[in-house]
Amino acid sequence: MTGFLRSFGTIVAVLLGMSFLHGCGSGSPFQMEPVSGKVTYVDGSLIQADEIRIVFEPQGVEAVGKNAARASQGLVHMADGTFSNLTMIKPGDGAVVGHHKVVVLALKQDARGVGEPTNAVPARYHTARSTPLEVDVTSGGENHFELKIEKGP
Repeated sequence: MTGFLRSFGTIVAVLLGMSFLHGCGSGSPFQMEPVSGKVTYVDGSLIQADEIRIVFEPQGVEAVGKNAARASQGLVHMADGTFSNLTMIKPGDGAVVGHHKVVVLALKQDARGVGEPTNAVPARYHTARSTPLEVDVTSGGENHFELKIEKGP
């Protein structure tokens, strides 16, 4: 029964989140641009994980009224290490124009199908405070980023 309640709770949370996003109107008050790229190890090899999540955390972007810029995120295509269609509010809306710290998380699915972080990507890439990856999203620019990370221990 506990598993059912947990699954039910997850479904309710997703539906509430979807209704919140639906009520957001036309989207972000920030200038957004599509972002794409590829994330690999420094030697060019692909990161081995069940899932890789990439997050662009805006740095120094001024609030618009009461709205603060939020992170944009997406999943990496495991077959080739590429990413696109980052989302802040609406699917594929991109990232806020400006400077970003890039967070990379490698996940392994546990028996319940929940993604748990692995050491395939070193811990310093897991937070905006510690990641060495930084990019500038430009207005009307190509905004394609080749991100190289060091291998874990």
